Amino acid sequence: MTLRLSALRISVTALLLVVFSPPATRAQEVKPETPKIIRKSGGVLQASAINRVEPVFPPLAKAARISGAVVVEVTVGEDGNVVAARAVSGHPLLKDAAVDAARGWKFRQTMLSDEPVKVIGTITFNFVAGEKTPMDYDSIIEQLKNAIARDPSSSQTHHMLGVVYAENNQYEEAAEEFKEALRLLQAAPDAEKSDQKNRTYLDSLGWAYFKVGKLDEAEYYLSEAASIDPSLAIVQEHLGDLYQSKGRPEEARRRWQKALSLSDQPEQSRRLKAKLGGDEKK
Repeated sequence: MTLRLSALRISVTALLLVVFSPPATRAQEVKPETPKIIRKSGGVLQASAINRVEPVFPPLAKAARISGAVVVEVTVGEDGNVVAARAVSGHPLLKDAAVDAARGWKFRQTMLSDEPVKVIGTITFNFVAGEKTPMDYDSIIEQLKNAIARDPSSSQTHHMLGVVYAENNQYEEAAEEFKEALRLLQAAPDAEKSDQKNRTYLDSLGWAYFKVGKLDEAEYYLSEAASIDPSLAIVQEHLGDLYQSKGRPEEARRRWQKALSLSDQPEQSRRLKAKLGGDEKK
């Protein structure tokens, strides 16, 4: 009898401990944590934007008549500002401009369980190349020179000046600017470098050397650009043009065929088909 009473007292005591324990000690009543980050579809995310920034059409892409969509994945902080952005698809010459624009967007806060959370989603930018219009080259060149005087270390400004020189058929001047842009980029801290800029600058310099007849230098820089990204159609086309000039028609055709398989630009495709058909007129 004494043993049974002792067991009963122990059972009652255990029951009281469970019943009157503070709620925090009961595992089944612990409130689940709110997710720190959620994903939204591109359309839903873009609909929540309260500030949008349109991208600036890159001069080199415009000169090459490149157009198309670029999809940028963004991470939006709890305050609605973009804290990270990266291009996940689109033409390489358009990606930097799209990413720069995406960083300027702002969104309404996303609340979950009454708490603001981060969001991952996509923004799509459409670049449409318009008809070429007459350019006041002298005025643009002067403006870019003034910008370089204010900041000589800007590789991007040197490259833009080179593009304008090239558009105006001043290839010697273009080559000098492209060479300086490449030097500044390669001397910059790693955080400021990108494969995209590097291959673009290499291709630009190689093309300028090709236009002034420095074919060996052109081959070196164009080959370097192709080694960074063999899937860039414009670089493959430039290499094809170079090899044709160097008397290597089979290699030229191989490069043009590769460029045609990679190109999503109707004008470039027509140009390449003409070259492969024996007519190299643009």
